[in-house]
Amino acid sequence: MRSLSSSAPGFSETPFWGIASPREVDVKKQQKQDRTSERGRFSAKRKKEAVLRLLKGEELDALSRELGVTAAVLSEWREKFLAGAEANLKSREPEPADDEVLRLKAMVGELMRKNELR
Repeated sequence: MRSLSSSAPGFSETPFWGIASPREVDVKKQQKQDRTSERGRFSAKRKKEAVLRLLKGEELDALSRELGVTAAVLSEWREKFLAGAEANLKSREPEPADDEVLRLKAMVGELMRKNELR
């Protein structure tokens, strides 16, 4: 059973009804910061490496636990990665009409220049 008394100035004993004391809260915050600083924010390079691991077949849940991010976040990174890759692969083949458009634009430019000189 927990102690029903507290030493008011520092709350150093276990407080009433299991409420965390300021000192316990500070310790827990520091522990969380230590874990976060180990992982830190993810750079684009680290995100890419995580996504590549997923694409190579690593389990989403296992990687999520290892990296300390949710499976939803990893899935979002994967979707963005694949969308970017797809966008970069899209290209339009030049058509014969493209050459004609360039020729006509050059002609318009030349006519405008001649018109300004008059």
